[in-house]
Amino acid sequence: MRRFIGRDRELTVLRNALQAVGDAAGTPKPGQCILMRGRRRVGKSSLVEEFLRRTETPYLFFTAAGGTAEDELTELLDAVTRSTLPDRELFSEETPTQWNAALRLLAEILPDDTPSVVVIDEVPYLMDRIDAFEGMLQRAWTACSAASRSCSSWSAPTCR
Repeated sequence: MRRFIGRDRELTVLRNALQAVGDAAGTPKPGQCILMRGRRRVGKSSLVEEFLRRTETPYLFFTAAGGTAEDELTELLDAVTRSTLPDRELFSEETPTQWNAALRLLAEILPDDTPSVVVIDEVPYLMDRIDAFEGMLQRAWTACSAASRSCSSWSAPTCR
C-alpha cells in the first residue's frame, strides 16, 4: 500500500499551475515551467510523482543518472517510450541522436489542446554534460524571474 502524507499546499500549487495551463489551452504558448530545488532527500521527486498520480495527466518523467550525454539521451528515449504522452511513438520512428533534436521533437509531440507534464529530474547531472540543457534552463530561469513570480518557500522551494 502506497501512502503519501502531507504536502497539501505544494500539491495545490502544482494543481493550480496545471489548471492555469488547461484554462489557456489553445492560446499561444500556454505552458508553464516550474523549477523545483531543495536539499537532497526531502521528497521533491515523490511530490511530483504523487501529483502526477492524482491528476492522471499525460506525462513524461525522466530522471538523469549522471551518465554520458549519449547514455542520458538513450535513457530519455526510453522514458518517452514509457510515458503516457499521446504521440510518444514518434520518438521511436525518428530516434533523435542529439539532445537539441530530442528536445525539439519532445516539444512537437506535446498536445496543443490539453495539458501534459514533462518532468526532468536530477537536472544538475545534465548541466555539465549537455550544452542544450544549460541554455534551455538558463532561458527558463530568466523567464521565470522576469515574470516577477516569487519562489514559494518550503522544504524544496519552487519557482512558478
